[in-house]
Amino acid sequence: MATTLPVDSLSVQHSESGAVESCCATARQKLEVGDYDAGLRALAPWWSLDSWPSHSRLSDRASAELLLTAGTLSGLIASTKQLPGGQRPAEGLLNGAIA
Repeated sequence: MATTLPVDSLSVQHSESGAVESCCATARQKLEVGDYDAGLRALAPWWSLDSWPSHSRLSDRASAELLLTAGTLSGLIASTKQLPGGQRPAEGLLNGAIA
């Protein structure tokens, strides 16, 4: 008889939060060299340009990292391309990172 262990929601949160922090670090590296598409791909599991990041299951730190990185990327892309809403989505993301 197989025994099913309960899923520790805290360990799942830490695991996903660690993945987010790692992907945010990768995205920031890509932003430094101007590779915005690679930055978008790094954040794709949690965020896309036309949506608010999925961060409800993350630690506060990982949520802030995701919002800050997404806001920075959104602002950089808005400064180089014509985007709906211009800089406003970036401002909202950055404000969420410091809240």
